[in-house]
Amino acid sequence: MGNGSLAMLNECLDRVYADQDVSRTLDPALLEHAHRLFAAHDDGRPDIDVLSTVGVFHWFRFLALDGKGPDEMEMAVRAFARCQIYADNPLPEYLVPHVLNEAMDLATDLLQRMATSDDPLLADQAVDAWRRIEAAMPADNLIRASALNNLRVALLMRYGNTGEPADLEEAVAAGRQAVRVAPADDPDRVAYLIYLGDTLQMWSREAEEPAYAEEAIAVWEQVSQILPAESPHRAASLSGFGHALLTRAIRTESLEDLDKTIALWREAVHICPADHPDRVRYLSNLGLALEMRYDLTADSTYLEEAIAVRERAAQAAEDAGESE
Repeated sequence: MGNGSLAMLNECLDRVYADQDVSRTLDPALLEHAHRLFAAHDDGRPDIDVLSTVGVFHWFRFLALDGKGPDEMEMAVRAFARCQIYADNPLPEYLVPHVLNEAMDLATDLLQRMATSDDPLLADQAVDAWRRIEAAMPADNLIRASALNNLRVALLMRYGNTGEPADLEEAVAAGRQAVRVAPADDPDRVAYLIYLGDTLQMWSREAEEPAYAEEAIAVWEQVSQILPAESPHRAASLSGFGHALLTRAIRTESLEDLDKTIALWREAVHICPADHPDRVRYLSNLGLALEMRYDLTADSTYLEEAIAVRERAAQAAEDAGESE
């Protein structure tokens, strides 16, 4: 039935192209065949040739109805959106504005399913979907930064499964681009900076390249300057900044960087709510940095504070376990 339906639609479209008469698509029997084809191929491994045919058929029906067939437009968009995220060949430019929102919804669904799956095909589909969406967007599209960030997320999740350095490197590039294209007044720009800082730190550890650690520090400096003091993300950003500085402190044996790390982590602990799930980690990190400071200087005040912080971390962990 599927092959027969596809043949009938293709025959109709051949005639439309030949005589430029889109009214040929208004045959009710052909509409039923189009609906059946879409239903049969709306899955995780769609046949792009079939969906492209269905999309063109509904688009021509929309034109034949003088733009008064919203159902036809909806079906065309649904079919073409799947072509957008699953096919290597780009859609005609005039179709892209119509399908981007639907394509982003589909790609978001892939990303969410990827988060709970180790299926390599699903991971590849999610990464490719966001690559294609970002590539199709006009340079001035206001949500391009969001698409780039979603590409970064997809690449990082695939990297977590495969350990492929190229994915991490591309994630860094996507994160940089997201920050670059986000308008200065975009309320999400600071979030993109935070994500970039985290991703750069991952890449600096993978590549063992000091330049990436230096870039991460510069990014965290920007975050510290623009993130509001009352932001719920401030403690996490302070923690990230501290990790970047500690990485450099270990490499360069810089007491200045270590002292700044300690100051940042003290503040993170201070502003973190007592019942926050990350509080134990912030305390443990602070204790580690204080112990390092004692090891380098033999100043017992740092050891005393480190012991006190470790005790607080143990108590916080115990309290968290009792509340579960």
